[in-house]
Amino acid sequence: TMHQLGYKPPVFCTCGSQVTTLSAWPKLGAAAEGAFGQTVSWPTQGYPGLKELADVFKTRGYETLPTYAIVGYAVLQVVEQAVQGAQTTDQEKLQEYIYKSEFKTAAGNIRFQEDGTPVYSQIFIQYIDGKNQVVWPKQHQTAQPVLRMP
Repeated sequence: TMHQLGYKPPVFCTCGSQVTTLSAWPKLGAAAEGAFGQTVSWPTQGYPGLKELADVFKTRGYETLPTYAIVGYAVLQVVEQAVQGAQTTDQEKLQEYIYKSEFKTAAGNIRFQEDGTPVYSQIFIQYIDGKNQVVWPKQHQTAQPVLRMP
């Protein structure tokens, strides 16, 4: 690892990856410290169902809510809201409804673009003192970023 080699870059970024949210990350010990990453939301943000989802994962031994759980739950929330809103299960009508609507989910308020991809809404986290902290955006910050490797 970088840690074993003594390599200490100014920034250690797992950019584009949510690897620091996986349950194995803390097992890296000191080598895990200082890593930046991204995720779609954080339990402190208060989005619908997010705290409850985090609580379920805590009972299963997860200190950090994995991104795949948030995204998976958000997808189900979108489908549920779309079926209720469009009052149908017809695929074409659901697609039309989804493209013109906003959905309140565990991943935040989601809108889709014309190409079917969601509007970007990530947060940046950093693994500090043995746990992930939100470092950006400021309104959701739980810690200041550490810009030099420990």
